[in-house]
Amino acid sequence: MAPIAAEGNTICGFGEAEGYPHLYIYDIDAAMAKDADLFAYGVCVEECPDSDTAELKCSPATPCNKGLAPYKTYDLFDYCAFTKEDLPTEAQSHWDDLMSSFQNSYSGSAFMDIYNSRWLIGCCPLIAVVFTFGYIYFMDKCAYWLSWFSVIIIELTLLGAGFGSLFYRKDLIDGMTD
Repeated sequence: MAPIAAEGNTICGFGEAEGYPHLYIYDIDAAMAKDADLFAYGVCVEECPDSDTAELKCSPATPCNKGLAPYKTYDLFDYCAFTKEDLPTEAQSHWDDLMSSFQNSYSGSAFMDIYNSRWLIGCCPLIAVVFTFGYIYFMDKCAYWLSWFSVIIIELTLLGAGFGSLFYRKDLIDGMTD
């Protein structure tokens, strides 16, 4: 799960890039161009820049292009993530293409499905707790009647299974004599 720099052989935070655990896309304009590989411009940095004036400290194993100004990012599992509003103007124009290619990829569609169902995923534990406490309350108030109801249901089920087996056996015997 550790980010891998553009060369493909440098894992951010390990080996030559130790102390530089975050992956930052240094040339975001080129990386977001149509049909470009976003991570082909990734470098390992010490910290994700939190403003467009922040100083980038890049790993010697993955040097930054010093001619480019940084843009605002935030740390997301050791990746320097960004929003559309934080990008330079040129890169913002390619945002829709990037999102479209991400959503149409196999892993991107899985992430988007999880993101789109976030409210349901978040509410399920709450609903489970409410039902659990409701069941406990119901058991506290109705345990006597529920136990007799369970006994009656079990007895009726056993009687039904017995009569069903008897009729099934009778049908098998009648089928053998015909």
